Amino acid sequence: MARATFGFHVNGSEFDLIHVRNHENCLSLDFTHSKAAGESSRFMDDLQALNHEVGFDKVRVHRDTSPEEIKDFVKQRFEYQLKSSGLDDISLYMDRFDALYEQGKMEHLLPTANQKHIVEDVPFTEWENPYIDTKSQTMGREETELALSSISLRTIFIYLIRQGCTDCLLSGSWSESCCRECLSNALCGS
Repeated sequence: MARATFGFHVNGSEFDLIHVRNHENCLSLDFTHSKAAGESSRFMDDLQALNHEVGFDKVRVHRDTSPEEIKDFVKQRFEYQLKSSGLDDISLYMDRFDALYEQGKMEHLLPTANQKHIVEDVPFTEWENPYIDTKSQTMGREETELALSSISLRTIFIYLIRQGCTDCLLSGSWSESCCRECLSNALCGS
């Protein structure tokens, strides 16, 4: 499966912005960690233009698990341990799970810090969006080739990832025709 990544360089800060996977444009929120990007009205205008011209299908969101998700995680691990121990009937133990959990007797089954961090792709329309004005976006966007004529960036990066190998297709000055050709060749397998 081929993937393409569209990266930006803003005032000395580089980050991924769009990942194309399974013919869906996924907005990466890496730019939210860049002070330079957040303070650049030019970048925010370019982000708006990308949404208008190319569109985003999903957003890659990083979040921490909720208390309910942590409890479900512990319950699943507890049930797995009971079943793995060879007990014939685990229902008595499972019935007592809530009480044991509330007493703090399940701490050894709590998720690690890495397990508490969740990365998920959320549909763009369901994402709580503080960055992009979607009111002006037209509904029913058709699939289109990359149309970024109004992007005012000077340097962009486009990567293609196939079978674990990463190739930089373009790293340099912005050129719409060059960008179109690189992405078209990459996504069509040329």
